[in-house]
Amino acid sequence: MPTVIETLPPQEGMNMRVGLLRHFRVNKPLPKGRFISQSDLLQWFDETEEAEVEVSDVEMGDIEWQGCYSSDLPRALATAQHVHSGEIIPLSALREVRLDPLFKRNIRLPLLVWAVLTKFAFNTSHRSQEESPALLARRVEGVLDDILAEEQDVLIVSHGLIMLALKSELKRRGFTGPDFKTPLNAKLYVYET
Repeated sequence: MPTVIETLPPQEGMNMRVGLLRHFRVNKPLPKGRFISQSDLLQWFDETEEAEVEVSDVEMGDIEWQGCYSSDLPRALATAQHVHSGEIIPLSALREVRLDPLFKRNIRLPLLVWAVLTKFAFNTSHRSQEESPALLARRVEGVLDDILAEEQDVLIVSHGLIMLALKSELKRRGFTGPDFKTPLNAKLYVYET
């Protein structure tokens, strides 16, 4: 079943559209076991970067995307190649935020605890993390400066946390479009000026 496009009705004076698309679901099951070590979690993240994706239908509507930018990670590029027939420009600036080790010791915790801790560490700019929300916002601002300078309808294929930052920056720049807390895989979100 094709994924539904989430967009707003067209408004007068709109002249530029940006489509945000999260990559296809990755074919990599979560780590098994009641308790997971930090090294096992980090290894799982590394393996996810190279894992195959589950290709699915994406409802792209009738928009003819004049440009396509993608994270240079394999899961995003595979998605972009499936949905866009023209040139795809891979950018490392569209990569997902990298998880850095939280602890010096290789402790074992339940997966849910790891999820809470890693989100907390990023959101609070914990010293263990190389990238913070402020650095991510600057990275997204810079990449959008370059992409939007083309003044054409563009498709951006990326990752969950990056899409949240892209959505916020597009809205800050006056684009209108749907709101989401967690972007769905293979779902197109369209923003317009």
